[in-house]
Amino acid sequence: MSKSEWGKGYPEISIIIPCFNIREELALNLASFAIQDYPPSRFELVVINDGSTDGTDKFLKNSGLQLNIKGINLERRADRTIARNSGLEQAEGEIIIFCDGDTICYPQFLEKHAELHNQYTDAVVSGMSTAHAIFTMARPDYDRNTNRKYRDFLDRHTTLRQRVPKRLKGKKPLFSVSEVLDKSIYQYVFSDTYSKNLKRVIREYGLGLEKCPVPWIFFITRNCSVRKASLGRMKFDQELSRWGMDDWQLGYRLYRKGFKFMCTKPTNIHQVHPRNLKARRQNRIINYAIFSRQYPEVDVYLSGIKKKGWDYLRLCKVVEEFLAAKASRDWNLQLYARYFARLAKEQRDLIIGKYKGYSMSDWEHQRYQWGRVKYSQLVKVDKQLNANNKYPYLIRTFREFARIKRVKK
Repeated sequence: MSKSEWGKGYPEISIIIPCFNIREELALNLASFAIQDYPPSRFELVVINDGSTDGTDKFLKNSGLQLNIKGINLERRADRTIARNSGLEQAEGEIIIFCDGDTICYPQFLEKHAELHNQYTDAVVSGMSTAHAIFTMARPDYDRNTNRKYRDFLDRHTTLRQRVPKRLKGKKPLFSVSEVLDKSIYQYVFSDTYSKNLKRVIREYGLGLEKCPVPWIFFITRNCSVRKASLGRMKFDQELSRWGMDDWQLGYRLYRKGFKFMCTKPTNIHQVHPRNLKARRQNRIINYAIFSRQYPEVDVYLSGIKKKGWDYLRLCKVVEEFLAAKASRDWNLQLYARYFARLAKEQRDLIIGKYKGYSMSDWEHQRYQWGRVKYSQLVKVDKQLNANNKYPYLIRTFREFARIKRVKK
């Protein structure tokens, strides 16, 4: 769609960008907004400095870029949700875009979001149909896996290796702001491993996510947008103050209100940085416990699972088949779905550490918990569904959760 066909022209946009001690990465991020295919007078950058100690406050006052930057300096570090909510309170745009400070945006970033919002007044737009990444900093504190990827990145681009000092202390930028402004930095972008997880869902349901039963998993604050009027008084829940699922929880609330979720093609790039994986896992579990307590639903219970053989597509297919079984007129299928919901709740309790494992092998504990009659009925339904090749994702997951042994052919 051409710009002249947008009808309302260019809506005013507020981009919410929280940051903490990433001044060098933020400089590249802001520079990418100086080359947007969108009128500079129609957007503002609401940058929330979450108690940084690296001179971010001074940089925001004098970035050297001709941009409408609204800097908000929090005296001491709060958390992700408070920072974003502070930005929301100051935002004046019709459309709100959430964007992390450690990203670099493609020139069409704002245009793609605005185009979909002009077509759909009830849209929630995600730019995470796939995930692109780049190493912009040389630093010695990458974890082992990330450091291996960093070394491979330098091996592919030998000219960048020459920019790395022999004795590296702290972090050293591999790129300058000018390389963002002349767009030469984009030739170094690669597809993140996280991308495969997202692509599988998009291949199944398309960018429109029309039949996707859990589209709110694409509400990722690295790159998503919603009309300010759609948010109303809704903000990020400050009870989920740690890393992980705080964005999903807001996306889930928008989904329950009936908003239409959709994706654009990828429009920004993640600047890879060190991560404390152990702390992230712990924080994610805490937030998941809160989220699943607030909304005790099967899709929320399943969203917290992270293990081998489990990805976003499997989550979508299991929920899709569960909803179909639940809505069936077959009493046996309804029973199967009802007890699957109980198993999903048990998985939630296992994840948050309410109890560790089961005291009985296989699924013998279910025989006593559910009673012999229900046990026999469920086994019978399971065998019938398996024989008819119906609900394959639901059956596989039910068996894993309930420890049902596979039926031999």
